[in-house]
Amino acid sequence: MKRNNHILITSTLCLSILSGCAGQAASTAQPANGVIMTIPSPEVEFVDSADSLDELIAASDLIAEITVAGTDFRISSTSKQIYTKITPEIKKVYKGSFEDAVLELTGGYADYTTYTDAVSYELDSEHTEGERKSALIYADWCNTYIPTVGDTLLFFGKYTNDDTYTLTNGYQGMFRLEGDRWTNQALIIDDKGWQEPLATDLLSLPGAEAAAPDDADTFTSDGITYSKPQSTYETVVSVPKETLAALIDETCA
Repeated sequence: MKRNNHILITSTLCLSILSGCAGQAASTAQPANGVIMTIPSPEVEFVDSADSLDELIAASDLIAEITVAGTDFRISSTSKQIYTKITPEIKKVYKGSFEDAVLELTGGYADYTTYTDAVSYELDSEHTEGERKSALIYADWCNTYIPTVGDTLLFFGKYTNDDTYTLTNGYQGMFRLEGDRWTNQALIIDDKGWQEPLATDLLSLPGAEAAAPDDADTFTSDGITYSKPQSTYETVVSVPKETLAALIDETCA
């Protein structure tokens, strides 16, 4: 499955076209009082993609409801991609087991200085040096929601050989609890009405709907408040919590 946007451009790509990349201003979201910069993205093609909830469940080694107790980031030494590591408080495990493993997803936030040191070039920006010192680099990955402390998530994960569960199929397995509904903002519902098959399957569930994204979210890091970047899509998949929980329970029983 091909996704033609939303992916952080890696330093390998940037360095190979440095004259174009370094001379291009990063796009910015207007935060509460801190600056977030989003790097433009090349297209990516996914080999694995679930077309239904049953397929997403079958492809996952871990399915758990968690509360985010903490987050951290790492930057790949080769691709320079940003990854988010989640410290979870486990509320319920539907499938698999969790014993001090790491939950990780592609994309996230890194502080400006750490990121620019890692990629070995400066990002041009309209902002002052002082603003850049407290700025965050946002690595978008297929419009996947990037969790912050206090979020409740339904995490579908694939086990790797280093005690890490990564997000199933790269982007499909992240659901955030908003009120009494699970939402997934990464599933494609474009402005022409096209939906990826998993979105169509989920929207067929009782009470499910394509809802407007919450674009007023903020989070605080080191005492600075930031506005979360807006969802790329005009709608997100929204399913009643109990409906989705009952189906997963039934399938995993």
